Amino acid sequence: MILVTGNKNYSPWSLGPWFLMTHLGIEFEEICLPLKTEAFDANIRDHSPTNKVPVLKDADRVIWDSMAIFEYLAEKYPQHDLWPRERNARAFSRSICAEMHSGFRSISHFLPMNCRARNRSVQLDSATLKEIARVQAIWHLCRSRWDDLGPWLMGQFSIADAVFLPMVIRFITYGIGISRIAQGWTEYILSTPACEAWLAAARDESHSILLYEKGMQPRRDSST
Repeated sequence: MILVTGNKNYSPWSLGPWFLMTHLGIEFEEICLPLKTEAFDANIRDHSPTNKVPVLKDADRVIWDSMAIFEYLAEKYPQHDLWPRERNARAFSRSICAEMHSGFRSISHFLPMNCRARNRSVQLDSATLKEIARVQAIWHLCRSRWDDLGPWLMGQFSIADAVFLPMVIRFITYGIGISRIAQGWTEYILSTPACEAWLAAARDESHSILLYEKGMQPRRDSST
């Protein structure tokens, strides 16, 4: 299989499928196309009918959109139980993943994923604060219900962990506190070899996109 992604530093929807496949040891080849570049515009048409990443290519099949990729992987590798087996937990997990996928527009705009950045300060409006509170509520509910089943968001590893991982990184970048009950999960997922590998690769990237460098401190004038 081939997974076409964007920059590791900036591409949250690329992170989800990459993390899930890497964490589970699913073999794939990666094609990384730097976002907002001429190279991206010139090459993405060869892979994606929407000109967006991520895209998964498996033999003659092309699967675009991260949620479609997750569903495809869940069908291809049923042994991994990527959706919880229990019906109520599975319905809940699908609901929060769909909510994450289609919502939280203010967070996406004001708090773009930036794996390299830390201590960024951004003025948050009421809509963004409400979305942050909603994310925290989802995490709190998950860990309250399924903490006894394991360290992951739904207890056992699932698609929900991959879907919400970019949000964890956003919160760290912009210094957004994480509730105590969800802290263990966030620390656990960040310490996985797959997540550490992604973050290390993001730090090694030299490509910078000013649009996604929110909250930078203004450069001081050193002249006298």
